[in-house]
Formats: sequence, C-alpha cells, structure tokens
Amino acid sequence: MTVVVPKQQKNQEYSVRDECRRSLEKLLHLAGQQIPKDFSKHITDVNFSTPKDSDVVSLPCPFKETEAISALKAVEACAAAAIADLRYPSKRRKIDIDVEGATCFLFSAYLSTVDGMDKANPNVKSKLKDTDLLQAQSILYRRLSANLYETKNPGEYFHLHGSLEATTALNMIGLEGHRPDMTDYHECVDLIEKHVKQFSAEELERLNAEKRQAGVTCLKWEEFKKTKH
Repeated sequence: MTVVVPKQQKNQEYSVRDECRRSLEKLLHLAGQQIPKDFSKHITDVNFSTPKDSDVVSLPCPFKETEAISALKAVEACAAAAIADLRYPSKRRKIDIDVEGATCFLFSAYLSTVDGMDKANPNVKSKLKDTDLLQAQSILYRRLSANLYETKNPGEYFHLHGSLEATTALNMIGLEGHRPDMTDYHECVDLIEKHVKQFSAEELERLNAEKRQAGVTCLKWEEFKKTKH
C-alpha cells in the first residue's frame, strides 16, 4: 500500500510521527464508510510513538512504507478496542502504535518460518497456499529478478523488482524469462547484473514505467535526504 500525503512546507523538518498521523487521516478519508463507526470512534485515542521520541526515518524508501503500515496498524488497534468494548465496559482506551515495531512487521514474511522452513524453501508450499501465480519464485534464476544490481554508471544501483512478474522484468533487460539450467547463485547474479549494466538508472526507470514494473533507483543516504519524503 502507498499513501499519498500533502506536500510539506519548505524548510519544515520531517516528522515521522506527524506523517503517520497524516497517513491515517488520508486512509480514513479513502476508506470512507468501509470502516465501522465502532472502530473509528477510537481514532482520537491513537498515539504514534518512536524510540526516545526520535523522528528520524528508519526505513528510507521512495514510498512512505513506515507511515502506511503504522496507519494500517492504527486501524487494526481500533478494531481490537471495539472488540474489547463488546466484552468490557466501553471507555476511552490508550492506543499506542510503535512505529518501529510496525515497520518490522513488514519484514515478517522474510523472517517467519513454518515447521522450520522459510519462504525460500521449496517445500514450504506444502504448508501454505501457493500465491505465486506467475511462478516468479519457482527457481533461483527467476527469484533473483528481484535484487539490487549495479547499472552502467559505476556506483549507481537499481533495484530490479521482478518478484511478482519475473518474466517481464527479465525480458525488459534482454534476458529469457526461464533458465532452469541456471542453478548457481553467483552465476545468476552475474548474468542478470551484466544485462542491468547495459542501462543507466534513468533508462531503467523509463522501462519500468513502460512495462509497469515495481523497480526503483537505489539512493544513498545523502541523496535520499534531498528527496521530498
């Protein structure tokens, strides 16, 4: 999910917590009547907190992922409060959203295991419903269509993002969609990066837009601080 929020005034310091609040307001506006009144009445009790009240961005990326997941967790917490109202006397409840904790939730798919098997284990499908409809994760070669690769400009990197539609991402840079013969990790990385290096990040951004892919230019910290995030 991506939340679009109003642009800030120039020279105003970025506040993660304020942006979480604005993201929540935007979410409520977009959802409208889909959020029950029993949930929304608790919105005013929501507080967003960060370690030591720090407002430093912990997940620097073009989209406001920290703010978006925190807003979603706020609605989830309001739902929990509404359920508590059914069991206990209705009252104002303290709702605190740990922004860093909500951000870590985004990584849970990569950290979680089922019977000791992580998401990369081919046998995990025996425990979970297969949602890889386009087989983007079917083999190592296709999985590595989602990775950071250096472009033709030394020191410039691009996040090729074929984790949902690997064939389109690979074809976009001149590679075949399926290479079951490619089974070595480093050989896969070297081959894909060799083709990514034929383009600049700017050229890859244009291809992304044309092919409707999710890749993005990788920014260094100093570059990221100059963006409108």
